[in-house]
Amino acid sequence: HFLQSKNMARANLPLLSLILYVLYIASTTESASATNFIQASCKATLYPAFCVKSLSIHAAKIQESPYQMAQIALSESLASTKFIKTFFSKLTRVIEPAGKPGMGGSVKDCLE
Repeated sequence: HFLQSKNMARANLPLLSLILYVLYIASTTESASATNFIQASCKATLYPAFCVKSLSIHAAKIQESPYQMAQIALSESLASTKFIKTFFSKLTRVIEPAGKPGMGGSVKDCLE
């Protein structure tokens, strides 16, 4: 249970790093293409390749706006969190009938 919670917390670290970095660069007047802007911003995160992959599909909307990047990063994170919650909810329903007592409860605890 503790390890699952710890892993979920680690999953949000890249987003937190990105948000903090975006807020930091909001005051800079660096000019670059949208893709270069995203790549430069993502270098400060724990998982730069994942960051670039997640945000590059939104390059046209982000342009060079730290605000837009933060908004989209938050939106992507929320969507991922909802997906993970749904996945674990379904997993709980599969584990319990499979005769794995206690495991379903552990997954439910993680969801809370």
